[in-house]
Amino acid sequence: MTKETGGQMGRAVGKFYKELVDSGFPEAEALKMSKDYLRTIISVASNFKDN
Repeated sequence: MTKETGGQMGRAVGKFYKELVDSGFPEAEALKMSKDYLRTIISVASNFKDN
């Protein structure tokens, strides 16, 4: 993963987390969902890299 790609992923996950919290999700739940979101992004990117 490049530094640029990592930064983009971090910003996307941060925005996702903030939108969840701003929508009223409890912070702990938003954090869990954001971690799951990051794992999904990494998994999809990994699948593309392998193909």
